[in-house]
Amino acid sequence: MEKTEKEWENPRANREAPLNFTDKDWQAGRIDGELLWISKNGSSGTAMVSFIPQVLTEYEAWHVILYVRSFGK
Repeated sequence: MEKTEKEWENPRANREAPLNFTDKDWQAGRIDGELLWISKNGSSGTAMVSFIPQVLTEYEAWHVILYVRSFGK
């Protein structure tokens, strides 16, 4: 599938809005290991790319997950 001219200009043009990490339903529907897996492998069909170990170590990623979890409290 080729990108349209609009997608080349704005790669997020046809993407869904970013997730609301404060949403208690979203928080309840994800386990910590799933969030770590997504951090390591990215999320297909979204703009979320892998960032372990390119940006963060796995140890640092766990701290990010704990931080994200604090949004739902």
